Amino acid sequence: MHVLLNALAITNRSGTGRYVWGLIHGFTKQQFHDFELSVLIPHDFVIPQTWWSHPSIRLYSIPIRSAGHRIFWEQFALSWLVKRLRPEILHSPAFVAPILKKTNARQIITVHDLAFHQFPQTIPRGRRLYYQWFIDRSLRMADRILTDSQTVANELDELGDYSQKTIPIHLAVDRDHFNPRPDYQDEEILKRYKIKPPYFLVVGTKEPRKNLPRLLNAYRLARDQGLQMPLVVAGRIGWMQDDRIFAQTGVYCTDYAPDAHLPTLYRNAHAFFAPSLYEGFDLPAIEALACGTPVVASSIPTHREVLRDHAIYVDVDDVDAWAMAMVERGNTAKKEVHWIPRDWKEVSSEVFRVYEKCRMK
Repeated sequence: MHVLLNALAITNRSGTGRYVWGLIHGFTKQQFHDFELSVLIPHDFVIPQTWWSHPSIRLYSIPIRSAGHRIFWEQFALSWLVKRLRPEILHSPAFVAPILKKTNARQIITVHDLAFHQFPQTIPRGRRLYYQWFIDRSLRMADRILTDSQTVANELDELGDYSQKTIPIHLAVDRDHFNPRPDYQDEEILKRYKIKPPYFLVVGTKEPRKNLPRLLNAYRLARDQGLQMPLVVAGRIGWMQDDRIFAQTGVYCTDYAPDAHLPTLYRNAHAFFAPSLYEGFDLPAIEALACGTPVVASSIPTHREVLRDHAIYVDVDDVDAWAMAMVERGNTAKKEVHWIPRDWKEVSSEVFRVYEKCRMK
């Protein structure tokens, strides 16, 4: 079986890029009988040596200059490469399949969330229209649809009758990387960010869906009630978000934190806060748990499904409840979470079984 994985979104500084990396990483940790995986990689991505050396994986470097260039290449040039490589299956792990110039391969897409449909007010108009047009057509032409959670799979039913070809597969973490064990570089990394434990932590792109203004209002209330613990917000500025809201006492804002630094930030945090209005999975919350840090999360369906009884839940809109949760966590000694998450090897095994079923369709 020959599968072509379009991994051009691997450099995306979001959950989509993390998913693509994790999927390839999982495939490199095992071998399947009669299986060849061809992977399209952006030319500026630094490829780990273990990926090069795997006998069943072939990597193709693609010169991509921008997000717009990637979209154009996927819709027009990708079909030519599929014709040349002749895979049985094309997996598009970033929502959209090549629909403007179709291919002969069976199509699998991964839909990570439906924010453009569930919370359209949190997405810039141009991006929302792109998602609406391309994802709708990708869903209709796909032979199989993967989602990160059952919640998103259920939401797909609002867009059409896709239940027979939708398979939810929960995401995972690299357990060698995200764990509670202290690292000799922890102190140096914390100094680089100019933060000292204990602190509260939020990780993610700063955009409306993350519900940060409400959390910051709650933090201000908690400070008024005597909370002294700082709040660290790690992540790049995204869209429709005024970064001036972070200019308040006790709040420390960092830019995008690379994967190499995240375990340090997670395991040294007193608690991790996940206040999102909507998520397709919420990988940072899982990574925080894997590093032994308690999680306080919004009581949305995805969090309930993914985090289960491993988190403390707060009503997503209740500022007073968020403030109370902060005060309570600040007055309580950190109790390390003992939880072993899924590994990317498990995810890739489940995805491989989807490949097999799609091939036999």
